[in-house]
Amino acid sequence: MLILLFDENARAPLDPVSKEPVSDSQSRLIFLVASLSGIKSTKIIIPTPSIAELLVRVKPHAANDYLSQLHRIRGVKVAPFSERAAIEFAEIQRGMLAESKASKEEGQRRSKPKFDQQIVAIAKTEGASRIYSDDLGLEKYAKRFEIETIKTFELPLPPIDPQGAPLLEPPEAISDD
Repeated sequence: MLILLFDENARAPLDPVSKEPVSDSQSRLIFLVASLSGIKSTKIIIPTPSIAELLVRVKPHAANDYLSQLHRIRGVKVAPFSERAAIEFAEIQRGMLAESKASKEEGQRRSKPKFDQQIVAIAKTEGASRIYSDDLGLEKYAKRFEIETIKTFELPLPPIDPQGAPLLEPPEAISDD
């Protein structure tokens, strides 16, 4: 979702009902970030593997600008893959290996560490109650640990005033200054 937040030309995920791209994806994300950053007790946790995924998809000259914008959003905490997250990740991996050994077919393949599992491990160590992502693999891992996953199509559109303008302007941190 980070790429959708920063790049207005990013491809929107498909709505599972209409099978069409989710309308106003970037507006939904800007509204989400603005709403969450306005709540004092709320932290927006961005795992470093998510930042890596963002940086792989952007043009190299835009990377520093995106990182700068990300750090200016009130309430954002960049969460590293720390020692505690590594311990959680190992628990996830052990559980998956035990499950795959129970199934002869899956037991033939070793599960490889993935960003999705690292993100869930970071979310667990940070006490996150939900993850915002359109990644079905990430949702699968999050569900195992009772972490809710919210997809772009589930995000509300920003309110519109009677004259058609958004009632909530994008936060300075993610505007096109």
